Amino acid sequence: NHTNVQQMLHHWGHAAYGFYDSPFDHALVVSIDGGGSDGTFQVFMADRRSGLRLPKSIMYNFCYAYGVLAKTRLSSSPAEMMSLSALGGKPGVYHRDISKIYLVDPKSINAFSIVRANVVRLKKAIGPAEPALLNYAAAVQRELELRVLRIVSDIIKEKGLEVPALVMSGGVALNCRLNAFMQATLKVPVHVPPEPGDDAVPIGWGWQLHPPRRDQGSQTFTGLPLLDPE
Repeated sequence: NHTNVQQMLHHWGHAAYGFYDSPFDHALVVSIDGGGSDGTFQVFMADRRSGLRLPKSIMYNFCYAYGVLAKTRLSSSPAEMMSLSALGGKPGVYHRDISKIYLVDPKSINAFSIVRANVVRLKKAIGPAEPALLNYAAAVQRELELRVLRIVSDIIKEKGLEVPALVMSGGVALNCRLNAFMQATLKVPVHVPPEPGDDAVPIGWGWQLHPPRRDQGSQTFTGLPLLDPE
């Protein structure tokens, strides 16, 4: 009976898992990931009575840009880029070339040539000195923060949304500096689930169909106890 088959979309899984894991009754849920069956950047309104609804789908792939920029000069992972960004003092440097890479659609025909041209300029501009590398990391991180904030703020204004709380999910929610920036700027409580990445998407799909009761307590398995009982 095909009437009982329901297609489950990637970011809906991220959003449902993040929201139902949170202590909030109402929240704006931001799901940003490198890919999925329904794009890379989705913004939801969530309510425990009515569930999730999707006000806006954004086509920017920030994971692609951040990953490219992390390897441009540091030969590191995005996680290392985020860590090093805290040590940089001049995030405004390198803004123009970094900004161009954030705007690249990785699926476009000329994506490689655009990225390559900007990467070459960045490598020449940064040089080998450690302070320059740290400023570069800070600039990449700052660009991510401002772009996510601008998109989310525009959606809130465009849709006339009331945002009592924010949930960050998807792979980009592993960027704790971005989460802290959103909390400080929007001035609302922020929740990040224990596993914002893809491993928890199936849990979100289950909760999307059958939301957990509030009295069930935490659904999170945090591993075996650190100390054996005596």
